[in-house]
Amino acid sequence: MKDLSRWWDETLGIMSPILFGVFGVVLIVLALFLADVIAERSDQPQFWRELIDFGRDNFLLLVGLMFLGSFQAYFYRRYHSIFKWINPFVIGVVVVAWAWVLAQVLIIAGRNSEHPGFGDAGELLESLLLVVFVLAVITGYAIVWFGLVSPANWDRPENK
Repeated sequence: MKDLSRWWDETLGIMSPILFGVFGVVLIVLALFLADVIAERSDQPQFWRELIDFGRDNFLLLVGLMFLGSFQAYFYRRYHSIFKWINPFVIGVVVVAWAWVLAQVLIIAGRNSEHPGFGDAGELLESLLLVVFVLAVITGYAIVWFGLVSPANWDRPENK
């Protein structure tokens, strides 16, 4: 898999994350289209309509997340020694943004379901986004730190 990503990055260069981002945008548009089709045939179309409205209202955020994720992966692969210090923060932002999206979907599900626990779970997740961010960043920097102090890295020339 590493060889495939290296070939992909070396062949396409900076176009690699752009193509992945465009693929993500196509997936978002496809998901909105499928939700519309499901809403037409569903016995609970209100949930699907609210979900579509959420997707449309936050389309640029979702597109930004797709591109941010693809560029994050690209820069981490291409410029690992420099980007490893920024990467935990970027991943923290991406994780929190997707957690917010999940929380909103759960809140919508709670409003349109017989089970209000979905909405409660979404509100709980939304209230814990700062904690999720801090834990993601701390975990990321811990992984970087333990990678630096690992005995497997002691003989590497870049650590001397």
